[in-house]
Amino acid sequence: PQGNSYFGYTGWFCDPETHERTIEYAIVEGWGGWRPPGQNNPVAQVEINNRSYDIYKTTEFDNSHEPHIKYWSVNRTNPATLNEKKNIKGTVYISEHFAAWEKNGLELNGNLENMYFFVEGYDSKGSADVRLEGIFRSGFEEEDEFYDDEEDDFGYDDDFDE
Repeated sequence: PQGNSYFGYTGWFCDPETHERTIEYAIVEGWGGWRPPGQNNPVAQVEINNRSYDIYKTTEFDNSHEPHIKYWSVNRTNPATLNEKKNIKGTVYISEHFAAWEKNGLELNGNLENMYFFVEGYDSKGSADVRLEGIFRSGFEEEDEFYDDEEDDFGYDDDFDE
């Protein structure tokens, strides 16, 4: 990608009674010319699955201009710059990011409401050919509809073409 673009996993936690968003989050695996969230003062630096991430806490505003908190884990090494074809493969352990945030004082208030893979761009150009090879979540019984793996293993295989 070229310009303000990045990809990874995002979602939010919500108050279980009101369903209002309490915490938004992003786990950024790669980016174009701009490294999110645009700050140079991480709350912490952590190692997860042999990769280094900077952790940030920012205040974001939704369409109604109401503020909410957003936590970020941003891969310190941009894998999108490592090879010409920008083939990026790996596994993201989302639960380890949640644990790292809490260990560094960033509380996860509410229930996990949403989680999805994203590719986002602003004032940028390029394309993404994305293939998710598997999403697995622990804690589900064998008869549960979607998940029966024993690990939190959120895989991605992303191919970015400029």
